[in-house]
Amino acid sequence: MINLTAHEPGSPLPCLCKTCFASAPAEASTEGLAFRRVTVSANFRELHAWLPSSLEAEAPLLLKSMAQRLSTRTRSRYAEWVRPRREPLVPPRAKPKTEKVGLWGRVRKLFT
Repeated sequence: MINLTAHEPGSPLPCLCKTCFASAPAEASTEGLAFRRVTVSANFRELHAWLPSSLEAEAPLLLKSMAQRLSTRTRSRYAEWVRPRREPLVPPRAKPKTEKVGLWGRVRKLFT
């Protein structure tokens, strides 16, 4: 998985970037508000965010919305990265050319 969260050193909440994620707590609070760490995944990408505790009731809808948005934002890059169908290593055998039986085919037969 690729972590898409950027490093934010001046944020009042702990940073959730790739290097800081391991030391970030699951819950944090600042200025009297409590937050919970959430993760959304789509197309081999992860997005970490802080969810206010006051929005716990709407958390499933918010996470679904975030996942859908992340999926649409990363879909074209993901489609280029993963081929939907594997191409064979050996090219397909060429079909033998068939001679046309039209007028020029008849003329060629006469002179060969």
